[in-house]
Amino acid sequence: MPDGKLTAPDCTLICSCRDTNPLDEEALERAFPGRVVRRFRDLCRTERQAFTAELERGRRLLVACTQEAPLFLELAEPAGDSVEVRFANIREKAGWSDEGARSGPKMAALLTDAWASPEPPGAVELRSEGRTAIIGDDDDERALEAAGMLCDVQPVTVYLSGAVGRSEEALTAPTPPRLRRFPIFRLGVIRLEGYLGRFRITSERVEVGRPDSRAALAFEPAGVAGPFEADIVVDVRSGGGALVSAAEKRDGYLRADPGDPARVMRAIWDARGLVGEFEKPRYAEIDPVLCAHSRNGVTGCTRCLDACPTGAITHSPGAGSNAAHLDPYLCAGCGTCAGICPTGAASYNLPPDARLIERARTALETHRRAGGEHPVLLVHDTDWGEQCIDLMARHGPGLPANVVPISVNSVGQCGLDFLLAAQAYGTLGCVVIAPPERMVELEPLSETIEIAEAISTGLGYTGGEHRLLLEADPLVIAEELRTFCRPGEAPLATRPAERFLPAGGKRDRLSLALSALHRHAPKPVDSLELPDGAPFGQVVLDSDRCTLCLACTSACPAGALQDDPERPRLGFQERSCVQCGLCVRTCPEQALALAPRIDFRESARSVRTLKDEEPFHCLRCAKPFGTRSTIERVVERMSGHAIFGDPGALERLRMCADCRVADMAEHVAEPFAGGPRPRTRTTGDYLKAREQGRDDPDE
Repeated sequence: MPDGKLTAPDCTLICSCRDTNPLDEEALERAFPGRVVRRFRDLCRTERQAFTAELERGRRLLVACTQEAPLFLELAEPAGDSVEVRFANIREKAGWSDEGARSGPKMAALLTDAWASPEPPGAVELRSEGRTAIIGDDDDERALEAAGMLCDVQPVTVYLSGAVGRSEEALTAPTPPRLRRFPIFRLGVIRLEGYLGRFRITSERVEVGRPDSRAALAFEPAGVAGPFEADIVVDVRSGGGALVSAAEKRDGYLRADPGDPARVMRAIWDARGLVGEFEKPRYAEIDPVLCAHSRNGVTGCTRCLDACPTGAITHSPGAGSNAAHLDPYLCAGCGTCAGICPTGAASYNLPPDARLIERARTALETHRRAGGEHPVLLVHDTDWGEQCIDLMARHGPGLPANVVPISVNSVGQCGLDFLLAAQAYGTLGCVVIAPPERMVELEPLSETIEIAEAISTGLGYTGGEHRLLLEADPLVIAEELRTFCRPGEAPLATRPAERFLPAGGKRDRLSLALSALHRHAPKPVDSLELPDGAPFGQVVLDSDRCTLCLACTSACPAGALQDDPERPRLGFQERSCVQCGLCVRTCPEQALALAPRIDFRESARSVRTLKDEEPFHCLRCAKPFGTRSTIERVVERMSGHAIFGDPGALERLRMCADCRVADMAEHVAEPFAGGPRPRTRTTGDYLKAREQGRDDPDE
């Protein structure tokens, strides 16, 4: 789909798979009036000539079968670029179910979504020459054995980790290799950073294998201290944990327990294939204009930095940028940063966030048009999630008829805008499934779902919920889905079925979804208190502390805090506030605090005054400058200072900058002279005062 729009195929071919997949032609006709939808029983075998006939017409084809996709693609090869063929799974995701006979509306939604596959994002290039570092234990020979199996095809260096400098008697060292075909080093504490093609190994101390080693490999201080570079790292240490965060997501880092020979062989085999040039999707991006990470050296929002499992998002205070920085080479595409970013500065590209919401909107609208009711969105990834659904269909009851699956590259990209928009489009809720080992990585998504639930229940919606389901057993997931979102008819009468487009940025999409949910809410309250961490709320001002210095307005990245060029005034627009905390940390008087909530009233869109004062007028020229409270506070604090001992000096504090200079030129002979210097105190003065029981020598 070159233009990236949600278009329709010229012809859709659906198959009952020898009558095991019940087809609801009436529902499909309601969903696609006037569209060419052809029905078959055995399309991949006895009726394949119908597919080739459509190819000869040069059509854009949607084939409702993913199992036989390789066969259909092979048949389409002679047609070249003159045809476009895509595939939809309506068998495992709909027909192969205990409720398959009622899955017609879901099949229509799946067919619509299948033609909306995402555009490929940009890519970054990785280059590896095959330089392999094998890291193992210094009392184990298996690292040397692995190196021996790999060194004939690519350069290998072995690094044995252990207690550098300990006595050779205390070390059960491996036997030296008969032929020294690769360098062998022994390191202390190993530090590893980088990615495929650019790994960097450092240690506080390095030893090299001695050439005169006899029965046991001996070491001596090396002439180099590193750092050492490698393109690939094979880690076969027996313990100590991985050397990088989110090791399974780090390109080029292969870890295997040396006690599992099969895993070691798999790591060696994988290392052989990591030579050459590779392209990696540019999964996510950060817009520095929208980022609320820092301002003027003050740190605010750190959601993406705290959540990134690979450490790909960082910020260097001296880099001259207020935004967090995302390294596309370290990014593993989990999408968590985009899901939790309050401003939309972090965005995901596979698919783009707005595109994912548009897919949900179109699928739900098609489901409703085909006669479906009470839909539940099932969000899953294209790897583990697809396998899980397949196992449910083949060995279990399959998916319920009202559960509409939506596949994504990573479920972590689901943000608050997606969850609330899906609910506004008419879904009872969104169920996100993932394996239990992703529990820590998906904690931000769990917090996002908690916020979505607080908004939903606060508005009176019942009978549905958003849920993160971390379960390894597909049959348990199937059972959970059957007990999920099955309320009575009464609560569902108020479910919205909006059709708004997900236009604008993330905050715009949130505003559209929230307005729709509030418009149809059973309890349309004016405001809701939200959990900590919610991206909505107000700034609470302590008027007695505030001096209207307006430092907070320059720190606010969202423009929620505003000044008035005409007079000393601090304004606040609640709908723009993202609760990043930059204003709180910037305020020199500690006069600000955050209060997470959401205000649905129209007044939240307008600027309201938090504090307003009359400007102070210069005593000499009457020009307004500063505020009366600020000037009087400065005069009060400076009244006892030696520099302002002269009453005229205090009066000059009540003058503007120009008049202050003029007054000093007119009345002060020595403008920079201070008051009488205090007497110099000596040690003898303090000792004498102590003998007399005094703390101050001048008393």
